[in-house]
Amino acid sequence: MAANTELVLRVRVTDQGVQVLEQIAGKAKAAESSFGSLKNAAVTLNQGFQLLQSGASIISSITSSFSEQADKATTLSARLRLVSTSSTEYNTAQSRLFEISQQTGTSLESNVNLYTRLARNTAALGVSQNDLLRVTETLNKALIVSGATSEEASAGTLQLTQAFAKGRLDGDEFRSVMENMPPVADALARSLGVTKGELFALAKEGQLSGAALMKALLEVSDKTDAAFSKLPETIGRAWQGLQNQILVSVGRFDQATGTSTA
Repeated sequence: MAANTELVLRVRVTDQGVQVLEQIAGKAKAAESSFGSLKNAAVTLNQGFQLLQSGASIISSITSSFSEQADKATTLSARLRLVSTSSTEYNTAQSRLFEISQQTGTSLESNVNLYTRLARNTAALGVSQNDLLRVTETLNKALIVSGATSEEASAGTLQLTQAFAKGRLDGDEFRSVMENMPPVADALARSLGVTKGELFALAKEGQLSGAALMKALLEVSDKTDAAFSKLPETIGRAWQGLQNQILVSVGRFDQATGTSTA
C-alpha cells in the first residue's frame, strides 16, 4: 500500500515538472518572438531613416541644380542685354540663339558667349544682328561637320573672336584658326581666291582683315548648311538639346516667380 502511494506521488510530481518545463519553454519562445519583433522593428526604423536621408539628399541636389541653372540663365540674359540696343534686338537674339542651339545640338551657353563676343568685337565693322546670328550658326555647323572636338571648337572660336577684336587675323589667332577650324580657313581662302598656303603670307602681311573674315563666313553659310543637313542626328546632340530646354524653362520659371532671389 505504501509502495503504491509513493508511486502515485512520483507520477504526480513528474507530471507537474513536465508542465512547469513546458510553461518555461513557452515563455522562452514568447520572449524569443518578442526579441525578433523588436529586431525587425529596429531594422525597419533604420531603413526608414536611410530613406529619409536619401530623400533629403535628392531634394538638396534638385534645389542646388535649380539654383545653378537659374543663375546661369540670369547671367546669359544679362550678357545678351549688354550687347543689345533695344528690347526687340534682345528678344530676337534670345529666340534665335535658342533655335540655333536646338537645330545644331550645341550648348546654348556657348552660343550666347560666342554671339556676345562677336557683337562686341565686330562693332567697328557695323555688322547687322542678322549677320552676327548667321555667322554664329555657320561656325557651329562648320565645326560639327569638320568633326572638331569641344576643346578645338572652344579654342578656335576664342581666337577667332580675338582676331575680330584686333581687326585682323594673324599671329596666334591665325595659327589657332588654321589648326582648330579648317572650314574657316577654307572659306577665307575661297573668298579671297587664294590657296591655304598663300594665307600664311597674307597673315604675316596683316592682310587678313576682320571685314574679309566676316565676308568669307557669310559667303560659306549656304554651303555649310547643305553639308550639315546630311549629318545624322546623334544622341549627344539630342541630349544637349534637352539640357538647353531645361535651362530656358528654369530661367523663365525663375524670372516669373523670383524663386532664386527669395
